[in-house]
Amino acid sequence: MCPLIRCEQELGVSIVRCEIHPDIICDNNNLGNQTAWVEDIETNMGKMDPARSRNRKSFTAAANLFKNKIDDMRIIASIWTQPHWMKESAQVCNGNFSHGGHLPFTDAAREQNARYIVAAVQAIEDRFDIALYALSPQNELGMAHPCASWTTSSKKYSSQDSDGPGYCTWIPEVKRLHSELEANGLQHVRIMGPEEMTIGHDGDIWKTWFQMKFVKNIYSDMGMMDILDIWCHHDYSREDASPSTGNRMVQEWVWSGHTGSNQPALNWDGYADHPRPVWMTEGETADNTWERAMDFANYMQDALVAGNVSAYLPWALGTESVNDKHGGTVYAGGNETYYRLPTYAFKHFARYVRPGAVRFAVSPDDPSSLTASAYVHAENRTLTVVVLNNGSSDETVLL
Repeated sequence: MCPLIRCEQELGVSIVRCEIHPDIICDNNNLGNQTAWVEDIETNMGKMDPARSRNRKSFTAAANLFKNKIDDMRIIASIWTQPHWMKESAQVCNGNFSHGGHLPFTDAAREQNARYIVAAVQAIEDRFDIALYALSPQNELGMAHPCASWTTSSKKYSSQDSDGPGYCTWIPEVKRLHSELEANGLQHVRIMGPEEMTIGHDGDIWKTWFQMKFVKNIYSDMGMMDILDIWCHHDYSREDASPSTGNRMVQEWVWSGHTGSNQPALNWDGYADHPRPVWMTEGETADNTWERAMDFANYMQDALVAGNVSAYLPWALGTESVNDKHGGTVYAGGNETYYRLPTYAFKHFARYVRPGAVRFAVSPDDPSSLTASAYVHAENRTLTVVVLNNGSSDETVLL
C-alpha cells in the first residue's frame, strides 16, 4: 500500500494542503518568460501543465488520498508566490526562486493575478480529477522568506504605517480573485485566510498582532466578510509559550479577543465575534521525544478547546529525517512507513475525531494537570473523549 494512503487510513488524515507553484506554467523557470493572462480561461490554461515538478508531486499524492479516503477528504491549496515577473521589488534566491516583493498596487495587476490563479485551479482540478475545497490566496502575508514567497502587504506592516498604496493590499486582491472564480464557475472553491505565519505566544503579544492586524482589516470591510469562508492561521511560536498555560492563553486571545491594552493596535475582536470555521493550517509538530510529543498533544488540545479550531494541520506528515520537527511521520522508501513519536499524539485526535463531529464542553480542563475534550458524531453514533494528564502522578477519570 502507498505510504501516503496508509498514513491517511491509519492516522485518519482528512485534509491535505498543497502548494500551487508557478512552475505550472509551461517552459517557465519561475523567473522569466513573461506572459499576459487573458479573459478566456481556456487560453490561460493552455499555457499551463499541472504535471510539472512541485505541482505534480503534491497534487498526485492528494488525488491518491482522495480516491482512497475513509469518509470525508478535503483538498486545500495555498499560493506561495506568483511568477517573478508578476511582482515588484522581488529578489532571486538559490538561483531559481522568487521571494519577497509584492504585486503592483493596480487594478490591472490584480486582474492578472486573479486570472493566473483561477486558470491554475481549473487546470489542476482537470488534470488530477479533484475538486479543490478551499484556497488561501496568500501564504504568510507579512513574511518574505528566502524561498518562493509573495509578500502582499510587507510595505504596510513592516513599518506599521497605515498610509500609502501598500495598505491592506490583500483585501482588494482577494475580492478580484473571488469575482474571477465566480465568473468561471468555480464557486465551490472557498476562500480562507489570512494565513499569517503565527498567532504568537504569551510572552510576545506582538506576534499575535501579526495575524490579528489582517483580521481587523477584514472585520471592517463587509464586502470581504461576505466572501471569506474560513479563518485560518499558522502557529510557529508555541515552543516559546509559558509551560502549561501559555499556548492556551494565546488561543483565547485569537478566539475571544484582546482588550484593555493602552496600545490600540493590541486590542481586537476575536474570531468568535465574526463566526466562521477556524483552521490551523500550518505549524511544526515537535522533536522526536515523548516529552515533546506530549507538548504537541497539548498544542492540539489547546487549539481545539480554547481556539475553537475545527481543523489542525501540521506543516507536513512526511519528512525524510526522523529529527525534522516539522514532519509528523517519516517515510523511508518503498512501502514502509515509520512513525515519529509526535505522530501518536496526532493520531489520538485525527483517527478518532472524524469530520462531522461536534465538540462539547467537558471537565476537567486544567492544562497543568488533567485536560479533556469530547466530541459527538451523530451520524456515526460515536462519542470520543481525549484526556491528557500533564501531572506527575496517575489520575482516575470518570467517564
